[in-house]
Amino acid sequence: MNRQRGISIEALESELEGDIDLNGFLGLNPAVPKGFTEIRASFRVNARPEDLPRIRELAEFSPVFNVQSN
Repeated sequence: MNRQRGISIEALESELEGDIDLNGFLGLNPAVPKGFTEIRASFRVNARPEDLPRIRELAEFSPVFNVQSN
């Protein structure tokens, strides 16, 4: 249990997937972006149902969420 937030998470699993064109990454085509053009993330959380809204609220405050949403 996270004592500071009062949230109990029994298990957390994340999966990240992205699209990248190696022509840009390897510098073979300067017109192609060097980085990812799409990044997708999914999370599976095993927690008390009453904690899920608070967990979602805290996740949307995270630096990773900020990078992905902007």
